[in-house]
Amino acid sequence: MQTSHSPGLQTLTRALTAMLMWCCVWSAQAVELHSRHSLIEVKHDIQYLEDPEHSLSPQQLLQTQPNWRKNPDAIFNQGYNHSSWWLRFPIDNRSQIHEWIMEISYPVLDHLDVYLIENNQIKQSWLLGDKKPFTARPILHRNFLIPIRVTPATRAEILVKVRTTSAVQVPINIWQPESFNQHNEQRSALQGYFFGGLGIIAIYNLLMFLALKDRAYLYYVGYVVCVALFVACLGGWAFQYFWPNATDWNDRAIVLFLSIALFSGSMFVRLFLNTRDISKSIHSIQNVVVSSSLIVAMLTLVLPYNLSIRLVIAIAAIICSWGLGLGVFAWHRGLAAARYYTVAWAMLLISALVLALSKVHILPSNVITENAIQAGTLLEAVLLSFAMAERINQERALRFNAQQQALQSQTQAREELELRVTERTQELEEANHKLLELSQTDQLTGIKNRGFLDLYLDKQIRRFAESQRSMTVLLIDADHFKPINDTHGHQVGDDCLQEIARRVENETRWPGDIAARYGGEEFCVILPDTGLAGANIVAERIRKSVAEAPVNTRIGPLNLSVSIGGYAAIPNTAQEPADFLSYADKALYAAKGNGRNQVQFFNASESQTDSALPPS
Repeated sequence: MQTSHSPGLQTLTRALTAMLMWCCVWSAQAVELHSRHSLIEVKHDIQYLEDPEHSLSPQQLLQTQPNWRKNPDAIFNQGYNHSSWWLRFPIDNRSQIHEWIMEISYPVLDHLDVYLIENNQIKQSWLLGDKKPFTARPILHRNFLIPIRVTPATRAEILVKVRTTSAVQVPINIWQPESFNQHNEQRSALQGYFFGGLGIIAIYNLLMFLALKDRAYLYYVGYVVCVALFVACLGGWAFQYFWPNATDWNDRAIVLFLSIALFSGSMFVRLFLNTRDISKSIHSIQNVVVSSSLIVAMLTLVLPYNLSIRLVIAIAAIICSWGLGLGVFAWHRGLAAARYYTVAWAMLLISALVLALSKVHILPSNVITENAIQAGTLLEAVLLSFAMAERINQERALRFNAQQQALQSQTQAREELELRVTERTQELEEANHKLLELSQTDQLTGIKNRGFLDLYLDKQIRRFAESQRSMTVLLIDADHFKPINDTHGHQVGDDCLQEIARRVENETRWPGDIAARYGGEEFCVILPDTGLAGANIVAERIRKSVAEAPVNTRIGPLNLSVSIGGYAAIPNTAQEPADFLSYADKALYAAKGNGRNQVQFFNASESQTDSALPPS
């Protein structure tokens, strides 16, 4: 009887064990999902189990009662090891939100299996990790995002399996979707500033290399670029944007870019501090450091990730410590640029040590330790740029001191040459100014010519069309001028034109008023900021100045008069200089036709009569 009932008893025992385990889970403190909480950090609620043989399955864990242990840290962290790790924590949805986002913000985990358990049954499962193509993720993001669907007022359990050659770190957050999107935008912007800052520094130093041909700048550019790529690989950006399907390369790229950064940084240190001049032994040690970093970089191409990452971290700690000590020694020796270098290298060393110690589970994993390398790298890059600038200044000072005695005899000659050059430059500037004035001046009358008039009028029309202010154009024609030329000759006519130009210019009294020769015996006056009333006063003043006093010529005084046509308006953007001149010319035509020696203005709203006589 006992033997015949043994299978039934075993089945009953397993069922009771599973129920007991599930009750234990339900009795544990659950992660409560409230609508008032946009973010829930899963910390000490996690229980974990090590699976060194990789033999356990989620079904076995649901049917048995293994020895779960409580996570003592804010972030589950077991450093580098070969085991599989199981994590679990209950959740209690006390909100009306059906879907939450679980984020595991360590993107270099190789294999990550997530299960949603309800009533001791697997309701949903996700197989993730950077050993799977990026496009296989349920939500395309650099971190691992799992859409958790939990009915309101429902209690469930999250079961996670982790197996990785990288550090076993599993930072878990549960987000409301909208809050996660807002936070993700802010986080992406900060990372954009980081990569943008490194990019600007790299481009600046590349330009410095092209200008100065100093290889220290080139190695520094290589160092900054490789550090940026290392951080991009470690943070998951490279896997998301550069090689989403290259899963094997994604792991190798992390250690490769870090080792190349060490090699470039070591070469930079050798050239920047000029170790050959410090001492022969230090230069030899630096050569060993450079060679070691190059060998490590080549080894990362063949060694597995779990070995190469340990090797690279170890050599990085040695190189950073050596670089810092070398900077302190050079600073003590009086190298001014070494002070910036030493502080920069200290920032890098501290951030690298913080990151390394968090990976081997000596320091806890948190926001500070996970972002230490970005902060330290950016500070180091900025300070090293200052160091490079200080180095240039120091080299300039040294060259100046070395050449000062040799240049003393040349100083006086150079100063004299500079004085002559300055004088010659001033002469050329004055000659150019005179040429410009000549090109804009009418040679007969001494006032501005037609070329200057066209440019000035166009500029004023654009200016006053924009500001919606009035301006006026006056066209002035000497009455009966042709008989003077025919009777007395062109030289007398020139005397008349010169005197008319002088009187016209004398009556344009504001700084912006311009008088110019329009052609032949015609003159033009531009009156900015002047409406019809003011323009009429100026026009009458010009007319009277010519008509009321005889013009002295080489044959004696001659009585002259002028006819003036004007157009005053607020320009618009569609008008051209020809429009203003055309309207003023029509008014001049009317003044001639009405008997000459008078002022007429064109009214655009009224039609001009055609009875005016043509000007003579």
